[in-house]
Amino acid sequence: MSKPFGRIAPERTTPLEWAAALDAHPRIRAVEMEYGPEGNLSRIHVVPHEDTSGLGTIVEDFAVDSWRAVFEDCYDPAGSDDELEDARYRGWRDGITGLPVPAADMAEWADVTVERIARRAPRRILEIGAGFGLLMEPLVRRLRPASYTATDFSQHAVARLRELAGPLTAQSPDTEITVAEGDALARPPGDGYDMVVINSVVQYFPSVLYLEAVLRRVLPLVQPGGHVYLGDLRHPRLLGAMTALGHRRAAPGAARETLAARVARDLRLDGELAVDPGHLHQLPRCFPKVTEVESAPRRGAAPTEMTLYRYDAVLHVGCAKPDGGPEWADGGELTLERAVAAFASPSAVAFRGIPNARLTDGLRAWRDWGTSQADAGGAEAHGAGTCGTALDPELLCTLAEQAGRRPGLRWTPEGDDGRFDLWCPEEDGTRQPSCTEAPAPGDDAPPARQPVYPPGTEARRREEIRSAVAALLAPGDEPPEVVFVSWLPGAR
Repeated sequence: MSKPFGRIAPERTTPLEWAAALDAHPRIRAVEMEYGPEGNLSRIHVVPHEDTSGLGTIVEDFAVDSWRAVFEDCYDPAGSDDELEDARYRGWRDGITGLPVPAADMAEWADVTVERIARRAPRRILEIGAGFGLLMEPLVRRLRPASYTATDFSQHAVARLRELAGPLTAQSPDTEITVAEGDALARPPGDGYDMVVINSVVQYFPSVLYLEAVLRRVLPLVQPGGHVYLGDLRHPRLLGAMTALGHRRAAPGAARETLAARVARDLRLDGELAVDPGHLHQLPRCFPKVTEVESAPRRGAAPTEMTLYRYDAVLHVGCAKPDGGPEWADGGELTLERAVAAFASPSAVAFRGIPNARLTDGLRAWRDWGTSQADAGGAEAHGAGTCGTALDPELLCTLAEQAGRRPGLRWTPEGDDGRFDLWCPEEDGTRQPSCTEAPAPGDDAPPARQPVYPPGTEARRREEIRSAVAALLAPGDEPPEVVFVSWLPGAR
């Protein structure tokens, strides 16, 4: 039902009257206003109104029209791609090159994902957006869980998952495999799931509010001690570097102004959701069942978009928090020799703010071409730092593992240039791994600058609200700046 929305008379300019008028807009759920020095309305912070009352209505509103259309094309058996050896990888394209991701790189990507999920040894798994079974097949074969529920919005994908279910059940007869279309999440087995997997799906969500609605629906299905795995997330602070790198490789001889304009355009029109790790680390404030959040850059040797610019997150549900945190050493001047020496000792290792060698080229391209474009969102928003003395996170982890250590990675909480933190817990021969291995970001972590929408969507929504607000103003008054936020104090 639409809400009444009409003009404010020029003399009606009190904050309460403005709030009442803006609250009547069908796209606004909550609003906070800022006034300039002359009493003019200069900025409004808007919590958008979205239909997030339940996944059924969200699916009808978004997934049927968008998500299903995307994946039906990807999973259509008639749409095979000769460049790929395995039909399971159809539709996967590298955001840097625009080309299909080689099958070997995709196989590594799947192996890394399976390894991170399997280390939790889940017994009752729900996978949302299971596709062609890239994760279901190896997880069932390896873990032989009590149950595996796989859902997808693509009919082609569901058909393929059902084909896989038969042989998998024969090989693992104690595993109850359920395949369903859409949002069949209502009846978890026993006391609930101990692992919910949402892998390489969040980028297709229409907004961060939709992600929160999905979590609100899923978390009650997770038993205490369980986890929610959010895989292959896009990092908003690194989009500029990734986009600039792609254009530099595609047209190395093009004029600087041309490339800068292309980078700005692509960032402005980007239609996929990116989620700041800092936003996820704030989820325990909104979801009491979430006791801790881990986020880590994706591992893998192949230098693709996924291993350079994406990350995974694990939400711990009702898990015990780790005792204390490490004593961080400055990683800004860390050398490979110093790292190897630290790994050789059984003592705890913790380096913070290590410059990321994998991002050097992208950051340089973004610094050279992207930051001069004001309409690209600004250097701070998209990551325009410099790397200095940089190290490869995958190489460091490999060296640590060769020394018998258990390395952990995360993005440096306050970093905009892809710096990372690395730690290894103390190895005393008796210590057992805890549920949550990652240290918390700490009180010094800055608030996340989380975009509510993908940039292309946000620009359209912002202009829609600015136009509506302009209709309320006296002739000649400048409409205020519109800033979308996912929540405001006191808003529900």
